[in-house]
Amino acid sequence: MFVGVVYAFIVLRGPNGIPGLLEKRRAMPQGDFVSDLIALQSDGQLSKDELLWCIVFMLLAGHD
Repeated sequence: MFVGVVYAFIVLRGPNGIPGLLEKRRAMPQGDFVSDLIALQSDGQLSKDELLWCIVFMLLAGHD
C-alpha cells in the first residue's frame, strides 16, 4: 500500500504527472478514458477533485 501512496504522490506533481496529462487532453482530446472524464467535468458532472482522484484510483487499482 505504501508504494501505491508514494506512486500517487509522484504522479500528482509536475507537468509530466496527472495535471500535465489533463492539460494536454483538454487542449487535444483523444478517444480515451481521461478525455471522457474531462468531458464529464466540462458538463459539470465531475468536480476538479473528483476528476483527479478518479484517475489516481484507476492507477492504483491497476497497480494491484
